[in-house]
Amino acid sequence: MYQIDTQDGLFHDGDGISELGTVLPASWLNQIQAELIAILKAANIKPEKATQNQVIEAIKKLISLSVPSAATENKAGIMKIINALDSTDDKSALSALQGKILNDTKLDKTGTAKTAEYAAQIAARKIGGVIFNAKTNIDLPGVNIPGNQDTSGNAATASKLSTARQIGGVAFDGTQNINLPGVNIAGNQNTTGNARSATVLQNSREFILRGAVTGSCWFNGDGNAVIDTQVIGLGLNQNVIDVTPWRAYGTIYVNQTSSPIFLSISFLHTNKREAQLWIDSTLVGEVTTSNEDSQRKALYGIVPPGKGYILTGNLDIRVWAEVR
Repeated sequence: MYQIDTQDGLFHDGDGISELGTVLPASWLNQIQAELIAILKAANIKPEKATQNQVIEAIKKLISLSVPSAATENKAGIMKIINALDSTDDKSALSALQGKILNDTKLDKTGTAKTAEYAAQIAARKIGGVIFNAKTNIDLPGVNIPGNQDTSGNAATASKLSTARQIGGVAFDGTQNINLPGVNIAGNQNTTGNARSATVLQNSREFILRGAVTGSCWFNGDGNAVIDTQVIGLGLNQNVIDVTPWRAYGTIYVNQTSSPIFLSISFLHTNKREAQLWIDSTLVGEVTTSNEDSQRKALYGIVPPGKGYILTGNLDIRVWAEVR
C-alpha cells in the first residue's frame, strides 16, 4: 500500500474555518480495503458486513496454520509475530496462542518440529479403508493393485438394477432380455386407448363422389364402404321440354340444374333474317336466310351447370326445346 499524499505523509484535522481536513482519496481507501480483504481470503474467511473482528480472526488462523513451519525458524520468530498483534483487544486469545507455541513446540537439532514428523501423530485418516499417516505409501486394491475395493451403494451389482422396472408390463432388472407379447413374440399386449379396437376408426369418415357421378357414405372400418351413386350426365334422368313460350331473343338464361342442358332451336324460313346462339359469352352457332335459301335451319348447344346462354337475332322461332 502507499502513504497518504500529503506534504508530511500524515492525516490532518481541519479547523472548519480556514483549514480543511485531509481529503481521503478513493484510491487510498480502495487499497486499504483490498489489503484487508486479501488477509480474509488468505484465511478462507468470507467478508461479512456485520462482523467487526474478521481481520484479527484471519490473522490468528493464518498463524495457527503456519505454526509448524514457523517453529522451524525459531521461537523468537514466533514471538515476534505474536507481539506484532499485541495492540489487539483480544489479549486472552493471543496469550493462549503464545503459551501453546512456547510449551508445545519443540525443536530438534535440525530445526524440525516434532509435531511435523508424522501426520499420524496429529490425526490419522483412512483412504479407501486403508489407514494413512503420511509415514508410508498406501495401496488401494482394485485401484493401483489387483483386488476388489470395498464399495457401497449399487456398485457391487452394477449389472443389475437396484430397483426393477416394468416395460410393457414385464419386469426388467437388467439381468436378462425381456419379451413383449404382441411386439416381438406372439400374443396380445395389454394396451389402452383405441389399440384394442384398431380395426375400427375412432372417428368415422365420409367418402364423397362429385362430378358426373355423385354419392357418399360413412366409413369406420367395421364393414365395406358402399356408395349409392347418382349419375349426373346429359340425358340421364332428363326430359325433352318445349320451352318456346318462355324463351325470347336477348335474354340470358342460366342453367340452374346440376346436369348439362341440351338446346335445340328451329326457325321458320323468313327472307333475310339471322340468329346467333351464345353459351357463356361464346358464339356456338348461327343461321341466316335469303330468297335463294328456302330450307329450315336449327341451332344446337350444350349448357354446363351454372352457365348462361342467350339467343340474338331476328329470325322467327319455330320451336325452342331443351333436354333438362
